[in-house]
Amino acid sequence: MKRLLFIAFIVLALASLAFAQMGKGQANVTVTSASQAEELARQKASTLKNYTVFSAEEVPVKRGTAYKVAAKDGMENNMYFFVTPFGGVFGPITETYANNIGIANCMNNKNCAFGGPKYMGGKGFIQQGEPVVITAEQAKNAAEKSLQGLKGYSIDSVESFSNRGGRYISYRVYVKDGSDNSFYVHVNPWGNVSGLMSYVRTN
Repeated sequence: MKRLLFIAFIVLALASLAFAQMGKGQANVTVTSASQAEELARQKASTLKNYTVFSAEEVPVKRGTAYKVAAKDGMENNMYFFVTPFGGVFGPITETYANNIGIANCMNNKNCAFGGPKYMGGKGFIQQGEPVVITAEQAKNAAEKSLQGLKGYSIDSVESFSNRGGRYISYRVYVKDGSDNSFYVHVNPWGNVSGLMSYVRTN
């Protein structure tokens, strides 16, 4: 009986390994040219008001080549879309954020994936000592600082939520641009800001 259980365990372990390897194989590079990246960025931009997409620039990342696609919003702000080698499109992102993308800026940085910010969706954060953002007003100030230099942006509201079992409080700061597009930025307890992330309000 013990031998039968042992064999079953080995079979299950090998099957799990094979499944994991099969899953890894699905993350194939699908974006191999600037024109592909531009088209993906245009598709994302089409969900926003008054966005114009221009040219794509290659960005070396940890697993292949990504693209930084230049764009302008309705207020003539320089914005970008980040297109991963696997077809993921993030953005719009600010020029400052875009300039920090690439393997050269991500060496020894645990908060990077493929050379781009690991948690553009705002779910991850790096713990850096004691929290410095503990009020909604501080989160709002951090968001405003990240949007400095952009024309037409305004803060709409601030929402708090807990993470890591309620130990830390993070904030989602909702903003609007000059064309009434809705975005939010995520502010973690240590003042790191992720975003912009586009969304549609349902209430």
